[in-house]
Amino acid sequence: MLKKSFVQYLVIEYKIIKKICSLYVKFKHIIYVLRDSLSIKNKKVLFCDLGANIGNSYLFFKKFYKKNTTFFLFEPNVHCFKKLLQLTKQYRETLHLKNVAVSSVSGTFKFYGSLKSELSESGSISEDYVRACTFYSEKKIKRERETIFVKAINFNNFLKKNFKKFEKIVVKMDIEGAELNLIESLIKNKTLTMIDILYVEFHSNYVKDSQYMKFKNREQKIISYIKKTNIVLRKWI
Repeated sequence: MLKKSFVQYLVIEYKIIKKICSLYVKFKHIIYVLRDSLSIKNKKVLFCDLGANIGNSYLFFKKFYKKNTTFFLFEPNVHCFKKLLQLTKQYRETLHLKNVAVSSVSGTFKFYGSLKSELSESGSISEDYVRACTFYSEKKIKRERETIFVKAINFNNFLKKNFKKFEKIVVKMDIEGAELNLIESLIKNKTLTMIDILYVEFHSNYVKDSQYMKFKNREQKIISYIKKTNIVLRKWI
């Protein structure tokens, strides 16, 4: 009985600590975004949400980036996109939705990790990431059989096209492992510095141990490069 009570105590403690950590991260994000948005509040802003899913991140950022901000939401999953379309009823004037993935090249890609009717939060067009990720490898056979295909735009070209139309460009990037190829391409094509503020979620923590350092080293090189620029980098979770 005593042993059972102690285990229950540990479970409760773990849940409390986990909740505190979650609140801390959320608070830190709010402070970052508040500071960032105030720094460009009088500018004409383009906000690109790469991997918009069903719009939760958009609704969060919109609380801070309000005046003079135009939002472009990119989401390749057609099932998630249907949810995004509902947002246009309320925010039609400043919201533009794109049912495409973002990549270093335009074209058609396999979209791994999304079943044919799934509102996936982990779909990816990066085959390298998919084959290294523990999440995908566990369901590899089933998910590859039911992979859908999506269109992708060249984000380098998108930035070049819109760079002179806005005074500041903000990008939130949560594209499930595809961020490495994309950012490396932006660096190579000298378009990364068109971005003023970059919120990015890296995904090396989700890959198998044998692949971890390979992905982590690429992330570190990207971070080191960005630190030498004027880009404000926020690592997102």
